[in-house]
Formats: sequence, C-alpha cells, structure tokens
Amino acid sequence: MRITVDGKRAEIATSRDCNPSRWSKRSSRLIGTKEDVKMLNSYLDSTAKFRLLGTPGVGKFRDRHNF
Repeated sequence: MRITVDGKRAEIATSRDCNPSRWSKRSSRLIGTKEDVKMLNSYLDSTAKFRLLGTPGVGKFRDRHNF
C-alpha cells in the first residue's frame, strides 16, 4: 500500500494479495461485490485511516518515512 502525506510517499506492506485483473488502478480497490473483495477493501480502508488519522503508531511511521 502506498500512502502520500503532504506530498511525501511511503509504502506499507499489507501482507495481502489479489488477482491483478481484479484491481482498479483508478480507485485503488478491488473490483467486485463478493465477500472476500469487501473484506480486503475494508482492510485497506482501515489500514489507511489508521496510518493517517493520528492513531498510536503514526508518529513512528511519520518519523521513519520523514513525514
């Protein structure tokens, strides 16, 4: 997963994978409505929110990636 904060980009390993043909580059989400798709999209959303909303651990993330 790539996250951009104040124009600086960092990558985070999510330890998840998917079929590339089901990935939407435009929306950065899996395409589909099945439960596994919903679960992975939800996981990606919650991971991004965790990293960006000041949840504990963000300070270390920002320090490590010079944010």
